[in-house]
Parts: sequence; structure tokens; C-alpha cells
Amino acid sequence: MSKTNEFGALGSVEGFIYQEYYFLYRLLTIRTGEVVSLEKIDDVGMEDGEHRIYYQLKHSMNSKPAKVKRMADRDTNLWKTLNMWVCIVKKQGNETEQLAWIENSEFVLISNKSTETNKFIELVEAYKADNNKWDELKEYLSEQASKEPREKGEEEKKDVYLYTKNVNEYGLKAELLKRVAVKYESDEELIEKINRELQYNKFVPEKMVSNARYLVMGGVTEAISKNKAEYTMESFAEAFGGLFYDLKVRKYIPINRKVDLPEKPMEQTFVKQLQGVGALHNNDLKEVVRLTEQKLRFENNYNAANSAFGTLIQRQFEENMHTEWNNIFVRKNRNVNFLSGEEHIRDAGLEVLDEVKGVRLKYDQDDIGPAESNGCFYHFSDGDQPQIGWRVDWETLYNGKEWTTD
Repeated sequence: MSKTNEFGALGSVEGFIYQEYYFLYRLLTIRTGEVVSLEKIDDVGMEDGEHRIYYQLKHSMNSKPAKVKRMADRDTNLWKTLNMWVCIVKKQGNETEQLAWIENSEFVLISNKSTETNKFIELVEAYKADNNKWDELKEYLSEQASKEPREKGEEEKKDVYLYTKNVNEYGLKAELLKRVAVKYESDEELIEKINRELQYNKFVPEKMVSNARYLVMGGVTEAISKNKAEYTMESFAEAFGGLFYDLKVRKYIPINRKVDLPEKPMEQTFVKQLQGVGALHNNDLKEVVRLTEQKLRFENNYNAANSAFGTLIQRQFEENMHTEWNNIFVRKNRNVNFLSGEEHIRDAGLEVLDEVKGVRLKYDQDDIGPAESNGCFYHFSDGDQPQIGWRVDWETLYNGKEWTTD
């Protein structure tokens, strides 16, 4: 999977994932005394005593991935964000209280739009470096605030006009803009920053960094779903410390990835094999979906581990898996042959399946757990030419092929 594609296919979904990834980055760089939050004071927030940083995340879809979008001078998200920050500060009390709030705050807009050609951002940075540049920035704000759209149906332009007008009319705009920053952060750069933190600060082996990112992101997403979206350095370590330990010592790590079910799950070979020994009813779609998810999760995690650690461990794992299956298969089918009655064949096959489902497999030294073990056996009993089966006649019925680890 490419780095860009990790952010999904829909703008709204992409934007939220971009926000979550930035939240993860801030969690990985959290320091003593800081509290990092999601959608509390802003999209992402950092508080340390009376000091706070507002992070507003704006992600834009790009129909041409190789080309970076530019942030226009009257970009809606830019001025909407500035207007929002003005409104936040106004709520803090009188002008003196607002000024104190500004002095203890930073306001950062993070976007995957390039800021290189944005005149406003250029003037803000110049003013932050030199107070004598204020008159030029002030004049520019006044100019932007005067651009009232005159044609009907230009709602976006009307919104931008109101945003610029409100920012321009704010009495403490000079003080506020001293505390404002707009930063470009591409999808790829954000992921690379997370990768570096995992590798160099959390000491995750380089081969496991991609797996680690998926795993930690899955944990963060799960925590968010449970309304746990605020961490100190201590609470983050408590929640994720065991996970980072596993990443440093394990090779096979179950990762909470989304799995895409096949269009016709009942037509999978492993399902037909289960039906062939009476382990599944023909219309038990709910159970088929559950077992398919086990198979797909194993495949995702197995492929990730193999890509990180090469073929030697994979070959050893598959040979051990096949030996476990074969020992049970031979023993349970010792008194069964092709001339045995259908009921006898099915019963023996069901016994093979039941005992195999109790096997716990290891990837190198890592126990992959019962669900992943079952998913493994479903994987190797699936496909156009399955490599294992349950009935004595499985190779004939399901086009099975001779075992090989090549």
C-alpha cells in the first residue's frame, strides 16, 4: 500500500484520518507536563499549564497526486480558521483577559496545501520577524476585508468576505497574528515523521516501523471510539507502553486493519470445505463472515510479517503448520478411504477440523493466538487449489494440490 493511499478515497474520510495521524504524531512527541487532546480545544490541542497550542488541520483532496495544491490568498479554510480563533479568544473575557490568553497561546494551521505563494502568510511571517512590517500586513488585511462579492450565488466568496472582515475588525489582531503560524504538511511527510518517531524515539526496529504505525494508529482509533482522546505523557505510556514493548521483541503482531470481504463469501473454497464436513449450514452467512474475517486478518498480518522478516521464517512456519495439520489428518482418517460411506467420511473430516482448530501456531517464537491460528488453516484450505483439507477426499473434491513451501 502506498503512503498516499493510506489516507483513503473520500475527502471527508481523508481529512479525519489526516487529523488522527497528526494527533498520533503529537502523542509520540509528548513531553512531561503536556496534555495532548483531540477535538477538545481544537482539532488537536496541546496544553501545558497556562500555555496552549491550537492545531487546526485542513486536508484537501488532490485529483493529481503528483501535483501539490496551492493555498490561495483568499482560501476559505485559511480565513475560516483565523475567524474561528478570533471568536475563541473573544470568549475569554475583556480585552485585558483576551490579551493574556493570546500571550499564552499559539495558533497553528496545518494543511497539505503549499503555502509558498500565499501573500498573507508571507506578510505574517515578515511581521513576526520585524514589528516594522505591521503596517504592510495591516494594509493587506484591510484590502482583503473590502472585497465584498457583488454577484449572487457566490456563497463561498461571501463567507470569506465575512471572515476577513471579522479578522480585520478585531482590536487585538496585531497581537493575535504574532502567535499565528501556517504550516505545510503533506501526507507523505506526516507519515515519515511518525515513522522516524517510532524508529528513533520508541526504538521500533526499522523492519517493523510500517507495522508499528498501523498497530498504534489502530489503538489510537479504538481509544477515540471510546471517547479517550486526551493523554499526558504518563497516561500515553500506560496505554501504549506494552504495545511498544511487543513491537521491539515480536515478529508477528496482530494489527487492527480493516478487511474487505469478498463479494460472494459463500463461494469461497474454505467455506465449501467446512460445509463438506457439516461444520457450516448452507445459509449461515453471519458465521461465514466471521470466519472470513479471521482468514483475512491472518493474511494481512502474515503478509506484513513476511515482508519484514523474509522467507526463512515463513518457510519454517508453513512447514510446522502443515506438519500439525498432516499429523491430525492422517490419524483421524486412518480407518477411512474413498469407499467409506459419506457419513463416515464427513464425521472423520469434522474430527480433523475440530482438532486442528485447537492447534496454536507460532511465528518464530511468537504465539499468534487462537483466532489467527484458525485463520491460518482457513487460508491454506482456501483458493483455487487449496493446500490442506478435512475430508479424506478433499484433494479430489476441491482441486487440492500437493504441498510445497516454494
